[in-house]
Amino acid sequence: MADVLCGWRILAGSRGSIWPDSSDKTGLLRAQSHTMNNEHSSAIDSDALQASETLKNNILNSLNAEIAVVDGTGVILAVNDQWRLFALENGIEPGKLAPNTGVGSNYFAVCGNGAEDDPADGSDASAGLRAVLDGRLASFSLDYPCDSPTQQRWFAMMVMPLVQGASSGAVITHTDITKRKQDEEKLRLAARVFSDAHEGITITNSAGIIIEVNEAFTRITGFSREEALGQNPRILQSGRQDKSFYATMWRSLIEGGHWSGEIWNRRKSGEMIAEQISISAMRSSNGNTLQYVAHFTDISERIQAKAQIDSLAFYDPLTQLPNRRLLLDRLDQALQTSTRHHRNNALLFIDLDNFRTLNDTLGHLQGDLLLVQVAQRLTTCIRDSATLARLGSDEFVVMLEDLSEDLIEAATQAEWAADTI
Repeated sequence: MADVLCGWRILAGSRGSIWPDSSDKTGLLRAQSHTMNNEHSSAIDSDALQASETLKNNILNSLNAEIAVVDGTGVILAVNDQWRLFALENGIEPGKLAPNTGVGSNYFAVCGNGAEDDPADGSDASAGLRAVLDGRLASFSLDYPCDSPTQQRWFAMMVMPLVQGASSGAVITHTDITKRKQDEEKLRLAARVFSDAHEGITITNSAGIIIEVNEAFTRITGFSREEALGQNPRILQSGRQDKSFYATMWRSLIEGGHWSGEIWNRRKSGEMIAEQISISAMRSSNGNTLQYVAHFTDISERIQAKAQIDSLAFYDPLTQLPNRRLLLDRLDQALQTSTRHHRNNALLFIDLDNFRTLNDTLGHLQGDLLLVQVAQRLTTCIRDSATLARLGSDEFVVMLEDLSEDLIEAATQAEWAADTI
Protein backbone atom coordinates (compact mmCIF):
# COMPACT_ATOMS: atom_id res chain seq x y z
CA MET A 1 0.00 0.00 0.00
CA ALA A 2 2.75 2.40 1.02
CA ASP A 3 4.66 1.63 -2.21
CA VAL A 4 1.66 2.61 -4.29
CA LEU A 5 0.77 5.78 -2.41
CA CYS A 6 4.20 7.29 -1.75
CA GLY A 7 5.93 9.84 -3.94
CA TRP A 8 3.20 12.56 -4.05
CA ARG A 9 2.79 15.82 -2.18
CA ILE A 10 0.67 18.96 -2.07
CA LEU A 11 2.74 21.96 -3.09
CA ALA A 12 2.07 25.12 -1.13
CA GLY A 13 0.81 27.84 -3.39
CA SER A 14 -2.22 29.66 -4.59
CA ARG A 15 -3.62 26.68 -6.51
CA GLY A 16 -2.65 23.81 -4.18
CA SER A 17 -2.07 21.51 -7.16
CA ILE A 18 -1.05 17.85 -6.71
CA TRP A 19 2.22 16.89 -8.43
CA PRO A 20 4.35 13.73 -8.42
CA ASP A 21 7.66 14.05 -6.61
CA SER A 22 9.99 10.99 -6.53
CA SER A 23 11.97 12.42 -3.60
CA ASP A 24 8.96 12.89 -1.32
CA LYS A 25 8.00 9.78 0.66
CA THR A 26 4.81 11.15 2.26
CA GLY A 27 1.70 9.28 1.17
CA LEU A 28 -0.68 10.47 -1.52
CA LEU A 29 -3.57 9.75 0.76
CA ARG A 30 -2.03 12.00 3.39
CA ALA A 31 -2.22 14.81 0.87
CA GLN A 32 -5.75 13.86 -0.03
CA SER A 33 -6.75 13.86 3.62
CA HIS A 34 -5.47 17.41 3.95
CA THR A 35 -7.40 18.28 0.82
CA MET A 36 -10.62 16.76 2.11
CA ASN A 37 -10.24 18.36 5.55
CA ASN A 38 -9.69 21.78 4.01
CA GLU A 39 -12.21 21.81 1.17
CA HIS A 40 -13.65 25.05 2.52
CA SER A 41 -10.44 26.86 1.63
CA SER A 42 -11.20 29.30 -1.14
CA ALA A 43 -7.60 28.96 -2.40
CA ILE A 44 -8.26 25.51 -3.84
CA ASP A 45 -9.33 25.61 -7.40
CA SER A 46 -12.37 23.46 -8.17
CA ASP A 47 -10.75 21.91 -11.26
CA ALA A 48 -7.66 20.90 -9.29
CA LEU A 49 -9.87 19.47 -6.56
CA GLN A 50 -11.80 17.45 -9.11
CA ALA A 51 -8.57 16.16 -10.65
CA SER A 52 -7.28 15.29 -7.20
CA GLU A 53 -10.47 13.40 -6.37
CA THR A 54 -10.36 11.49 -9.64
CA LEU A 55 -6.71 10.56 -9.15
CA LYS A 56 -7.39 9.40 -5.60
CA ASN A 57 -10.33 7.24 -6.68
CA ASN A 58 -8.42 5.72 -9.57
CA ILE A 59 -5.56 4.73 -7.28
CA LEU A 60 -7.87 3.33 -4.62
CA ASN A 61 -9.91 1.36 -7.13
CA SER A 62 -6.84 -0.10 -8.81
CA LEU A 63 -5.83 -1.95 -5.65
CA ASN A 64 -7.09 -5.47 -5.04
CA ALA A 65 -8.17 -4.88 -1.45
CA GLU A 66 -11.06 -3.30 0.45
CA ILE A 67 -9.78 0.18 1.39
CA ALA A 68 -11.21 2.92 3.61
CA VAL A 69 -9.64 6.23 4.59
CA VAL A 70 -10.64 7.56 8.02
CA ASP A 71 -9.91 10.78 9.84
CA GLY A 72 -8.46 11.11 13.33
CA THR A 73 -11.79 10.23 14.95
CA GLY A 74 -12.52 7.20 12.78
CA VAL A 75 -14.99 8.86 10.39
CA ILE A 76 -14.80 7.29 6.94
CA LEU A 77 -13.67 9.87 4.38
CA ALA A 78 -13.30 7.68 1.30
CA VAL A 79 -13.69 4.07 0.20
CA ASN A 80 -12.85 2.19 -2.99
CA ASP A 81 -15.05 0.03 -5.22
CA GLN A 82 -13.82 -3.18 -3.57
CA TRP A 83 -14.96 -1.88 -0.19
CA ARG A 84 -18.42 -1.00 -1.58
CA LEU A 85 -18.74 -4.43 -3.23
CA PHE A 86 -17.79 -6.16 0.04
CA ALA A 87 -20.31 -4.02 1.94
CA LEU A 88 -23.03 -4.99 -0.55
CA GLU A 89 -22.19 -8.69 -0.37
CA ASN A 90 -22.38 -8.61 3.43
CA GLY A 91 -25.40 -6.34 3.82
CA ILE A 92 -28.30 -7.39 6.00
CA GLU A 93 -30.74 -6.73 3.14
CA PRO A 94 -30.02 -7.67 -0.50
CA GLY A 95 -28.84 -4.69 -2.55
CA LYS A 96 -28.04 -2.55 0.51
CA LEU A 97 -24.70 -1.77 2.09
CA ALA A 98 -23.80 -3.29 5.43
CA PRO A 99 -24.45 -0.82 8.26
CA ASN A 100 -21.79 1.80 9.13
CA THR A 101 -19.65 1.08 6.07
CA GLY A 102 -20.30 4.14 3.88
CA VAL A 103 -18.57 7.51 3.67
CA GLY A 104 -19.53 9.63 6.70
CA SER A 105 -19.99 6.62 8.97
CA ASN A 106 -17.66 6.05 11.89
CA TYR A 107 -15.50 2.96 11.52
CA PHE A 108 -15.57 2.39 15.27
CA ALA A 109 -19.32 1.82 15.06
CA VAL A 110 -18.59 -1.44 13.24
CA CYS A 111 -16.06 -2.87 15.71
CA GLY A 112 -16.45 -0.81 18.90
CA ASN A 113 -14.58 2.23 20.19
CA GLY A 114 -11.54 0.35 21.48
CA ALA A 115 -10.34 3.27 23.63
CA GLU A 116 -9.72 1.13 26.68
CA ASP A 117 -8.29 -1.91 24.92
CA ASP A 118 -4.64 -2.90 24.63
CA PRO A 119 -3.73 -3.65 20.98
CA ALA A 120 -0.37 -5.22 21.84
CA ASP A 121 -1.67 -8.76 21.36
CA GLY A 122 -3.26 -7.86 18.03
CA SER A 123 -6.61 -9.31 19.08
CA ASP A 124 -8.81 -6.23 18.76
CA ALA A 125 -9.24 -4.34 15.49
CA SER A 126 -10.71 -1.23 17.11
CA ALA A 127 -7.95 -1.04 19.72
CA GLY A 128 -5.34 -1.36 16.97
CA LEU A 129 -6.91 1.40 14.90
CA ARG A 130 -7.14 3.66 17.96
CA ALA A 131 -3.47 3.04 18.77
CA VAL A 132 -2.42 4.04 15.24
CA LEU A 133 -4.61 7.15 15.26
CA ASP A 134 -3.18 8.16 18.65
CA GLY A 135 0.39 7.59 17.45
CA ARG A 136 1.05 4.74 19.92
CA LEU A 137 1.62 2.27 17.08
CA ALA A 138 3.36 2.92 13.79
CA SER A 139 1.09 0.36 12.11
CA PHE A 140 -1.29 -2.43 12.99
CA SER A 141 -2.18 -5.72 11.30
CA LEU A 142 -4.62 -8.50 12.12
CA ASP A 143 -5.81 -11.71 10.45
CA TYR A 144 -9.44 -12.42 11.29
CA PRO A 145 -12.23 -14.77 10.17
CA CYS A 146 -15.26 -13.26 8.48
CA ASP A 147 -17.57 -16.00 7.28
CA SER A 148 -20.31 -15.40 4.75
CA PRO A 149 -23.54 -17.45 4.61
CA THR A 150 -21.99 -19.67 1.93
CA GLN A 151 -18.30 -20.02 2.83
CA GLN A 152 -15.60 -19.70 5.46
CA ARG A 153 -13.40 -16.68 4.84
CA TRP A 154 -10.31 -15.01 6.26
CA PHE A 155 -9.18 -11.40 5.87
CA ALA A 156 -5.99 -9.50 6.68
CA MET A 157 -6.49 -6.02 8.13
CA MET A 158 -3.71 -3.42 7.85
CA VAL A 159 -3.85 0.07 9.38
CA MET A 160 -1.29 2.72 8.35
CA PRO A 161 -1.29 6.39 9.46
CA LEU A 162 -1.68 9.13 6.88
CA VAL A 163 0.96 11.19 8.69
CA GLN A 164 3.39 9.64 11.15
CA GLY A 165 3.06 11.02 14.67
CA ALA A 166 -0.08 13.06 13.98
CA SER A 167 -3.73 12.22 14.52
CA SER A 168 -4.63 13.06 10.94
CA GLY A 169 -6.25 9.78 10.00
CA ALA A 170 -5.37 6.36 8.66
CA VAL A 171 -5.69 4.06 5.69
CA ILE A 172 -7.42 0.74 6.47
CA THR A 173 -7.09 -2.16 4.05
CA HIS A 174 -8.86 -5.51 4.22
CA THR A 175 -7.48 -8.24 1.94
CA ASP A 176 -9.15 -11.59 1.35
CA ILE A 177 -6.59 -14.21 2.43
CA THR A 178 -8.98 -17.18 2.43
CA LYS A 179 -6.98 -19.12 -0.15
CA ARG A 180 -3.74 -18.49 1.72
CA LYS A 181 -5.30 -19.75 4.96
CA GLN A 182 -6.71 -22.78 3.17
CA ASP A 183 -3.29 -23.54 1.69
CA GLU A 184 -1.67 -23.13 5.11
CA GLU A 185 -4.22 -25.50 6.63
CA LYS A 186 -3.53 -28.04 3.89
CA LEU A 187 0.19 -27.78 4.62
CA ARG A 188 -0.44 -28.22 8.36
CA LEU A 189 -2.65 -31.23 7.65
CA ALA A 190 -0.06 -32.74 5.32
CA ALA A 191 2.62 -32.17 7.97
CA ARG A 192 0.48 -33.90 10.62
CA VAL A 193 -0.23 -36.82 8.31
CA PHE A 194 3.47 -37.09 7.50
CA SER A 195 4.66 -36.95 11.11
CA ASP A 196 1.87 -39.04 12.66
CA ALA A 197 1.66 -41.76 10.00
CA HIS A 198 2.24 -45.31 11.18
CA GLU A 199 3.89 -46.03 7.84
CA GLY A 200 7.51 -45.15 7.33
CA ILE A 201 7.88 -42.38 4.74
CA THR A 202 11.04 -41.56 2.84
CA ILE A 203 11.35 -38.64 0.41
CA THR A 204 14.33 -38.41 -1.93
CA ASN A 205 15.29 -35.93 -4.60
CA SER A 206 15.45 -36.93 -8.26
CA ALA A 207 18.98 -38.27 -7.73
CA GLY A 208 17.78 -40.63 -4.99
CA ILE A 209 19.28 -38.72 -2.04
CA ILE A 210 17.12 -38.74 1.10
CA ILE A 211 15.79 -35.25 1.89
CA GLU A 212 13.15 -36.10 4.50
CA VAL A 213 11.92 -38.99 6.65
CA ASN A 214 9.20 -39.25 9.29
CA GLU A 215 9.21 -40.61 12.83
CA ALA A 216 7.91 -44.01 11.72
CA PHE A 217 10.98 -44.36 9.46
CA THR A 218 13.20 -44.00 12.52
CA ARG A 219 11.09 -46.42 14.54
CA ILE A 220 11.16 -49.11 11.84
CA THR A 221 14.73 -48.77 10.56
CA GLY A 222 16.59 -47.57 13.65
CA PHE A 223 18.21 -44.71 11.69
CA SER A 224 17.61 -41.23 13.09
CA ARG A 225 16.50 -38.41 10.80
CA GLU A 226 19.95 -36.82 11.03
CA GLU A 227 21.64 -40.10 10.07
CA ALA A 228 19.33 -40.66 7.10
CA LEU A 229 19.34 -37.19 5.51
CA GLY A 230 21.82 -36.92 2.67
CA GLN A 231 22.14 -40.69 2.37
CA ASN A 232 21.00 -43.03 -0.39
CA PRO A 233 18.30 -45.59 0.52
CA ARG A 234 20.95 -48.21 -0.21
CA ILE A 235 21.90 -47.90 3.48
CA LEU A 236 18.87 -50.16 4.07
CA GLN A 237 19.73 -52.84 1.51
CA SER A 238 19.86 -56.39 2.85
CA GLY A 239 21.56 -58.04 -0.11
CA ARG A 240 18.69 -60.50 -0.54
CA GLN A 241 17.49 -58.84 -3.78
CA ASP A 242 19.69 -59.11 -6.84
CA LYS A 243 20.44 -56.47 -9.47
CA SER A 244 17.62 -57.64 -11.72
CA PHE A 245 15.11 -56.94 -8.93
CA TYR A 246 16.20 -53.31 -8.65
CA ALA A 247 16.42 -52.94 -12.43
CA THR A 248 12.77 -54.00 -12.71
CA MET A 249 11.80 -51.62 -9.91
CA TRP A 250 13.52 -48.61 -11.52
CA ARG A 251 12.11 -49.43 -14.94
CA SER A 252 8.62 -49.38 -13.45
CA LEU A 253 9.31 -46.05 -11.70
CA ILE A 254 10.75 -44.38 -14.79
CA GLU A 255 8.12 -45.66 -17.23
CA GLY A 256 5.01 -45.69 -15.04
CA GLY A 257 5.91 -43.47 -12.11
CA HIS A 258 5.07 -46.14 -9.52
CA TRP A 259 6.25 -49.42 -8.05
CA SER A 260 5.00 -51.52 -5.14
CA GLY A 261 5.89 -54.88 -3.70
CA GLU A 262 7.59 -56.73 -0.86
CA ILE A 263 11.26 -56.22 -0.13
CA TRP A 264 13.79 -57.36 2.45
CA ASN A 265 15.77 -54.55 4.05
CA ARG A 266 18.14 -54.30 6.99
CA ARG A 267 17.80 -52.24 10.16
CA LYS A 268 20.67 -50.16 11.51
CA SER A 269 21.28 -53.00 13.99
CA GLY A 270 21.74 -55.43 11.10
CA GLU A 271 18.46 -57.22 11.73
CA MET A 272 16.60 -58.25 8.57
CA ILE A 273 13.09 -56.85 8.10
CA ALA A 274 10.42 -57.57 5.50
CA GLU A 275 8.62 -54.50 4.17
CA GLN A 276 5.58 -53.83 2.05
CA ILE A 277 6.64 -50.75 0.10
CA SER A 278 5.07 -48.38 -2.40
CA ILE A 279 7.19 -45.84 -4.30
CA SER A 280 5.82 -42.97 -6.41
CA ALA A 281 7.59 -40.46 -8.61
CA MET A 282 6.50 -36.85 -8.02
CA ARG A 283 6.64 -35.04 -11.35
CA SER A 284 6.33 -31.44 -12.51
CA SER A 285 3.79 -30.27 -15.07
CA ASN A 286 6.33 -30.88 -17.85
CA GLY A 287 6.97 -34.44 -16.73
CA ASN A 288 10.33 -34.00 -14.99
CA THR A 289 10.81 -36.07 -11.84
CA LEU A 290 11.18 -33.86 -8.76
CA GLN A 291 11.12 -36.34 -5.89
CA TYR A 292 10.44 -39.96 -5.05
CA VAL A 293 8.15 -40.75 -2.12
CA ALA A 294 8.24 -44.20 -0.52
CA HIS A 295 5.67 -45.51 1.99
CA PHE A 296 6.54 -48.74 3.76
CA THR A 297 5.36 -50.92 6.62
CA ASP A 298 7.16 -53.62 8.59
CA ILE A 299 5.55 -56.95 7.66
CA SER A 300 8.17 -59.16 9.30
CA GLU A 301 5.68 -60.57 11.79
CA ARG A 302 3.21 -61.30 9.00
CA ILE A 303 5.88 -63.06 6.96
CA GLN A 304 6.94 -65.09 9.98
CA ALA A 305 3.33 -66.00 10.78
CA LYS A 306 2.77 -67.09 7.18
CA ALA A 307 5.92 -69.19 7.29
CA GLN A 308 4.69 -70.84 10.48
CA ILE A 309 1.29 -71.54 8.95
CA ASP A 310 2.92 -72.97 5.83
CA SER A 311 5.18 -75.09 8.01
CA LEU A 312 2.25 -76.50 9.95
CA ALA A 313 0.27 -77.10 6.77
CA PHE A 314 3.01 -78.67 4.62
CA TYR A 315 5.71 -79.99 6.94
CA ASP A 316 5.93 -82.68 9.59
CA PRO A 317 6.42 -80.84 12.92
CA LEU A 318 8.74 -83.55 14.32
CA THR A 319 11.18 -84.11 11.46
CA GLN A 320 10.53 -80.90 9.47
CA LEU A 321 10.17 -83.07 6.36
CA PRO A 322 7.42 -82.46 3.79
CA ASN A 323 4.17 -84.10 4.87
CA ARG A 324 1.65 -86.07 2.81
CA ARG A 325 -0.04 -82.89 1.52
CA LEU A 326 3.18 -81.32 0.23
CA LEU A 327 4.31 -84.66 -1.21
CA LEU A 328 1.12 -84.97 -3.26
CA ASP A 329 1.54 -81.39 -4.51
CA ARG A 330 5.14 -82.02 -5.60
CA LEU A 331 4.16 -85.36 -7.12
CA ASP A 332 1.56 -83.65 -9.27
CA GLN A 333 4.13 -81.09 -10.45
CA ALA A 334 6.66 -83.86 -11.17
CA LEU A 335 4.15 -85.78 -13.29
CA GLN A 336 3.39 -82.69 -15.36
CA THR A 337 7.09 -81.97 -15.87
CA SER A 338 7.93 -85.56 -16.80
CA THR A 339 5.10 -85.64 -19.33
CA ARG A 340 6.39 -82.50 -21.05
CA HIS A 341 10.02 -83.61 -21.10
CA HIS A 342 9.46 -87.39 -21.52
CA ARG A 343 11.32 -88.29 -18.34
CA ASN A 344 10.53 -90.88 -15.68
CA ASN A 345 10.05 -90.62 -11.91
CA ALA A 346 10.15 -93.14 -9.10
CA LEU A 347 8.79 -93.53 -5.55
CA LEU A 348 10.63 -95.40 -2.82
CA PHE A 349 8.60 -96.38 0.26
CA ILE A 350 10.51 -96.87 3.51
CA ASP A 351 9.35 -98.05 6.92
CA LEU A 352 11.21 -98.95 10.09
CA ASP A 353 11.20 -102.54 11.35
CA ASN A 354 10.13 -103.09 14.98
CA PHE A 355 9.41 -99.39 15.52
CA ARG A 356 6.32 -100.14 17.58
CA THR A 357 8.34 -102.40 19.86
CA LEU A 358 10.85 -99.57 20.41
CA ASN A 359 8.04 -97.18 21.31
CA ASP A 360 6.48 -99.66 23.72
CA THR A 361 9.70 -100.57 25.51
CA LEU A 362 11.69 -97.32 25.56
CA GLY A 363 8.87 -94.81 25.28
CA HIS A 364 7.66 -92.29 22.70
CA LEU A 365 10.45 -89.81 23.45
CA GLN A 366 13.07 -92.32 22.32
CA GLY A 367 10.89 -93.20 19.33
CA ASP A 368 10.73 -89.54 18.31
CA LEU A 369 14.50 -89.19 18.60
CA LEU A 370 14.90 -92.22 16.33
CA LEU A 371 12.56 -90.74 13.72
CA VAL A 372 14.52 -87.48 13.72
CA GLN A 373 17.81 -89.39 13.27
CA VAL A 374 16.37 -91.44 10.42
CA ALA A 375 15.10 -88.28 8.70
CA GLN A 376 18.53 -86.63 8.96
CA ARG A 377 20.37 -89.70 7.64
CA LEU A 378 17.94 -90.21 4.75
CA THR A 379 18.40 -86.57 3.75
CA THR A 380 22.15 -87.14 3.34
CA CYS A 381 21.54 -90.18 1.14
CA ILE A 382 19.46 -88.62 -1.61
CA ARG A 383 20.06 -86.02 -4.30
CA ASP A 384 19.05 -82.40 -3.79
CA SER A 385 16.45 -82.75 -6.54
CA ALA A 386 14.72 -85.63 -4.72
CA THR A 387 11.94 -85.14 -2.19
CA LEU A 388 11.95 -86.95 1.16
CA ALA A 389 8.62 -86.95 2.98
CA ARG A 390 7.18 -88.50 6.11
CA LEU A 391 3.73 -90.00 5.60
CA GLY A 392 3.17 -90.79 9.27
CA SER A 393 4.41 -92.95 12.13
CA ASP A 394 7.49 -94.79 10.77
CA GLU A 395 6.66 -94.41 7.05
CA PHE A 396 8.84 -92.35 4.71
CA VAL A 397 8.74 -91.77 0.94
CA VAL A 398 11.51 -90.70 -1.42
CA MET A 399 10.39 -89.21 -4.75
CA LEU A 400 13.06 -89.34 -7.48
CA GLU A 401 12.58 -86.97 -10.40
CA ASP A 402 14.11 -86.50 -13.83
CA LEU A 403 15.15 -90.11 -14.31
CA SER A 404 16.07 -91.49 -17.73
CA GLU A 405 13.35 -91.73 -20.37
CA ASP A 406 14.37 -95.35 -20.84
CA LEU A 407 12.40 -97.44 -18.34
CA ILE A 408 15.17 -99.99 -17.71
CA GLU A 409 17.75 -97.30 -17.14
CA ALA A 410 15.31 -95.38 -14.93
CA ALA A 411 14.75 -98.54 -12.86
CA THR A 412 18.50 -98.98 -12.51
CA GLN A 413 18.81 -95.38 -11.26
CA ALA A 414 16.06 -95.98 -8.72
CA GLU A 415 17.68 -99.23 -7.55
CA TRP A 416 21.00 -97.47 -7.11
CA ALA A 417 19.29 -94.81 -4.90
CA ALA A 418 17.64 -97.58 -2.84
CA ASP A 419 20.96 -99.32 -2.33
CA THR A 420 22.51 -96.05 -1.17
CA ILE A 421 19.73 -95.62 1.38
